[in-house]
Amino acid sequence: MRLSGLSTFLMVLGLLFAWSTALHAATDPAPASPDPDDEDPVLLEIEPPELEVGSRFLMTFQLPVGARYDTLEFEVPRQQAHLWRFGEPERTDTNRFAVEGRALLRGEHTLGPFEVTLAREDGGSGVRVRTDRLPVEVAPPEGDFTGELAGLSGPLGVPFDYFWRNVILGTGVVIGLVLLGWLGWLAFGFFRRQAARVLASKPPTPLEEALSAIRELKTGEELQSHGVERFYTTLSTILRRYLEREFDRPVLEMSDDETEVLLAAELSSLEHSAELRALLQRSSMAKFARQAVMEDQAMRDCGTVEQFLVSEEYRKKAEKLAERGKRPQAAESTEERAA
Repeated sequence: MRLSGLSTFLMVLGLLFAWSTALHAATDPAPASPDPDDEDPVLLEIEPPELEVGSRFLMTFQLPVGARYDTLEFEVPRQQAHLWRFGEPERTDTNRFAVEGRALLRGEHTLGPFEVTLAREDGGSGVRVRTDRLPVEVAPPEGDFTGELAGLSGPLGVPFDYFWRNVILGTGVVIGLVLLGWLGWLAFGFFRRQAARVLASKPPTPLEEALSAIRELKTGEELQSHGVERFYTTLSTILRRYLEREFDRPVLEMSDDETEVLLAAELSSLEHSAELRALLQRSSMAKFARQAVMEDQAMRDCGTVEQFLVSEEYRKKAEKLAERGKRPQAAESTEERAA
């Protein structure tokens, strides 16, 4: 039993070894085509050896002896892409491929090393190798060269000075960033000033201040808390402060009697002028306890001052409209005089 199991195990090992050997033989390249990595590197040659800008040359890839491949593909190093233009490689011999190229820039350059991929048409395994380097000197073109080559693009004629290009581009970028920062700073300052104007509290006009104070007094809280005398003192102060700020008269320094004289003389054209004079008389009686004034009368006097202030509001609007109407007329009269 043990001998039977051992023989079966050895048979399986033998089959596996035979299968792996056959697989390796099928995938191993033919002895007639050795791997170029095991031989000398792929050699580069150019014809003619002396080049000019725009001139055609033939570059050949010389494979090691015994290396037989049907196709060749190569990659130009990135740092040399602006120096050369190449066509498609073609096989010219058993181990030789050729490709037509053109030189684009004058100067002392290096051709290669290239990454080369070799393959066979029968589907055999391909290889990837590197070529050697070939120093090449490219002379300026003869005659009047316009820098135009059929089917080619890129800087032609003279080497491009990347140092000065980088200096110019860097300077332009710095100037652009400075201008962008300056414009951003101006925009920031403009919007900040606009926001400050919006957020800034606008001081109330004399009329707005008086209307706000009189409407707060009209609630009656001060009358109930401090009585008629204090109420009339506040009421007359609101009225006289407005008259002083609006008409530029020292009304706050005047007594109630003097304020009545002002309303009867200089300010007699105001609406509710008579009612205001009567209000100031009652204010004097109430403040100096000459005569008792009822709370109902005090609230009516407060309403009288409010009506006066509202009439002042309408008066100011009418004056603004009249002023706007005068401006076109003044412009027309100026044009007529000019004509």
